[in-house]
Amino acid sequence: MLSVLLFLPATAFALQMNEIMYDLPGSDGGREWVEVWQDGTDCANLTQWKFFEANTNHGITLKQGDPAVCSGGYAVIADDADKFLLDNVGYSGNLFDSSFSLSNTGETLALKNPDGNITDSVSYSGAWGAAGNGKSLERSASGWFESLSNSTPGALNSLSQSSQAQNQSQPQQTEQSQNQNSAQNAEQAVSQEQSYQEPVSQPSQPSQSDINPSSDYSPLIDFSIIGRSNHVPPGSSIEAVLSARSSYLADRNVVFCTYVTAVSDEACQNVELAPDEPVELRFYNTLKANVSGNLTLVAELRDGISVRQKTASLDVLSVSKPSEAKTGVAGPTAAFAAKNSDWLSQFIGWLGGLFSFR
Repeated sequence: MLSVLLFLPATAFALQMNEIMYDLPGSDGGREWVEVWQDGTDCANLTQWKFFEANTNHGITLKQGDPAVCSGGYAVIADDADKFLLDNVGYSGNLFDSSFSLSNTGETLALKNPDGNITDSVSYSGAWGAAGNGKSLERSASGWFESLSNSTPGALNSLSQSSQAQNQSQPQQTEQSQNQNSAQNAEQAVSQEQSYQEPVSQPSQPSQSDINPSSDYSPLIDFSIIGRSNHVPPGSSIEAVLSARSSYLADRNVVFCTYVTAVSDEACQNVELAPDEPVELRFYNTLKANVSGNLTLVAELRDGISVRQKTASLDVLSVSKPSEAKTGVAGPTAAFAAKNSDWLSQFIGWLGGLFSFR
């Protein structure tokens, strides 16, 4: 099955997901949608395709426009097309109706062609952003990011618009992420529907799209470990202090985590970074009780496309309680007697003389 999928012509089914609106402000029942974009040269009749979500192959029906999405064209697959039109007054593009409910924490989505083969998939996470703030998740050549502005159904993504404006005013050289074979990723993600799993924190690498590769913004977020507990006993809580700053063009929602490799819990915070506004974050990790020695504190930035790490050394002391040897009489009476032995001797002698007199 996998070998057949890998050798499909590259332009046969280049339809791919391009924007995901999974968590709208307020009640989002029936208001969720996914935008698709035709990257190939052929046309795809969406009414013959399936939208895979929640371990289910959902049918797709035409609401308005053309059933075929051709080269460079967009279309929206809505959970409820009528509610979509109420939210997006004036939308005149290709619109399709389906039946699904996108998870606000994340799940795996896929497109299946008329032959039932997976042509594109993504395992998104709520930690990537666009959680109830009116924005969407947009695809770029290097991954999925929160949109710069509100959603853009049926139009060029806001990330692409910003990238094009940057390239016109100040061309810059960027690194293009290495893309894994998207067909192989899709096969691994959902080829066996009965063994569906919750998505992990790392997104699948997308195939090349219309978005300029310069939209890889992860190097524009800098962070470091500026403080930490040290020389601590096992079983205690480690405090780690991080400093972070973003040079991204708009607010960026990312996740920072700290842990001590294999010997502590993991502490994470979801942080919204404003452009060029440094933040200071504090984390507390509890060490296991049976560890000591030189260890490594790890801080991670998880920005929805990659994981970047910073490390610092940590000295965990080996503490043992000295044995408490018991000698002689114990307790407060013995302590009193030892401290006041002379006075007691005189008092006992006086008592003896008193009884002798009687």
